[in-house]
Amino acid sequence: MPNLSDSRDRPWSIADDSSILKYIERGYSIDDTARLVSRSPEEVRKRLAILANEARALFPKDIAAS
Repeated sequence: MPNLSDSRDRPWSIADDSSILKYIERGYSIDDTARLVSRSPEEVRKRLAILANEARALFPKDIAAS
């Protein structure tokens, strides 16, 4: 099992973002996604919230319409 205590100090990479989005899109749970990217579920939830806010800023009408 990966050492999650060190993951809070590790910055998120584009590959990490891509991986969490891919896993969530495929129906993986937050817990499973966190395990697969060696992060805590709390970190994954926070990162998903950041990514969603960034998407809303870029595509506000597209997000609101869906």
